[in-house]
Amino acid sequence: MPSKIEDYAIIGDTKTVALIDLTGSIDWWCAPRIDSGAAFAALLGDAGNGRWLIAPKGEVTKVTRHYEPETLILETIFETLTGAVSVCDFMPPNDGHSMIHRIVEGLDGAVEMQMELIVRYEYGAITPWVTAGRQICGSSRAVMRDSSPKRMRPAHASTMASMRLPPVSCPASSLRRRVSTLPRSDSMFKSGRNARI
Repeated sequence: MPSKIEDYAIIGDTKTVALIDLTGSIDWWCAPRIDSGAAFAALLGDAGNGRWLIAPKGEVTKVTRHYEPETLILETIFETLTGAVSVCDFMPPNDGHSMIHRIVEGLDGAVEMQMELIVRYEYGAITPWVTAGRQICGSSRAVMRDSSPKRMRPAHASTMASMRLPPVSCPASSLRRRVSTLPRSDSMFKSGRNARI
């Protein structure tokens, strides 16, 4: 069941937006434009309609969040019985391929974290072919890049992972949606951008 609408925060890239609830789940994202079919649409139903969750595994005792001044960079701080962790979410300006960045930082103690990526194109109607970090369906694909020590594994047409996060570690994850039939661009490789596939 989706959260109440007032529990969502928004991030955007000048062409589209994503909605993030208090549990650390991105429940809405249509890309590359705001009028495109949604790849995450849990807002309309449940997790099976698509979402990207990064959150503590155990009980969360307190959640606070704020935007960095004059930006759409959202920081959510989860406090648990074993420690505290920050999840920073943002979308860089759209260059034709919408991208979401999520940076997780251990603040205090050690927190067991979970990640669940369920991409469902066209508002949850289409289930893509899934490998660890890639979801492909027809002319659409979403590719995840991850710098954390967790091991991603495909499970039930989604991608799952978990890890124990000590203080001061900052693993980052990025998800980019693009047309899967586009030719590879050598300029993407030369610039070192996260779009390499």
